Amino acid sequence: LRKCGGSCAHPRSSPSPSARPAALPQKPRSSEVHTGVSKMADKKGIEHLMGAEKRATKIVKDAREGKVERMKQAKAEAADLVETYRQEKETAFSTKSQDLLVIDDAAGIEAETAADIQKMQADYAQNKAATIDYMMDLVTNVTLK
Repeated sequence: LRKCGGSCAHPRSSPSPSARPAALPQKPRSSEVHTGVSKMADKKGIEHLMGAEKRATKIVKDAREGKVERMKQAKAEAADLVETYRQEKETAFSTKSQDLLVIDDAAGIEAETAADIQKMQADYAQNKAATIDYMMDLVTNVTLK
């Protein structure tokens, strides 16, 4: 006889049902043989599986929560990085704009000054002769009172 893992014994060879004598009982089904032991083992096995499933569910839940937390942290870090970059670029833009404005103002002032000088030179050239005549007239024609 050989053992099948439980406490029951089965015959070594299992002849075909037609070759068995009618007086021998048929081979019991495994569920019929292991009923008492099997129910306890099944219950323990089911409890073991349920415990494993609960542990696996907790592990998956913890992993998801960790992933969500890491995503929130990464999003916050990215937002800080973007804000820092934006401020740097705004500062650079503002500085460059001020420099260009000063250059534009300086160029504008220089152009305005050059235009004013040309106008004054034109006025001088235009009124030079009249002014000299007027001053000569005052010097040469003195009236006594």
